[in-house]
Amino acid sequence: MKVFREFVWKSVVVGVLAFVLASSFEVKTPVASATETVKAPVESSLTAASTDETLGTALGVARCRELAAYVDWNTGVTAGVVEIETADVQAYAGTWANLGTVTFSGTAPNQAIVQVTGIQQWVRARVSTAVANGTVDVPFICN
Repeated sequence: MKVFREFVWKSVVVGVLAFVLASSFEVKTPVASATETVKAPVESSLTAASTDETLGTALGVARCRELAAYVDWNTGVTAGVVEIETADVQAYAGTWANLGTVTFSGTAPNQAIVQVTGIQQWVRARVSTAVANGTVDVPFICN
């Protein structure tokens, strides 16, 4: 009788354990294969800006682990400086923290990039020195 109870007890434990394990695992289909491109959302902070101290639109990026700001100097530009900045609230009235500075160099049109790893709440671009003889666009992309 003792052997029979032990056998039943072990069978119940194994059965329950198998059920728990089987129901707690979920098989997911991959989002993309190695040959597919997954596109992240792109939003512009500055578009066709040139005036000194122009503030770009603040973009909420709290779910991003990596962030890239593409500073696109448009045709004709000969000078200018753009700051990529962050703050913990959208309407922060003080000086935003600097993530990167891009000073125009070379021949327009050209592009520079500021890449940031880590979580930010809000980001924006700001023209900190007027863009001469053209404009600048600053789209952001994140994942």
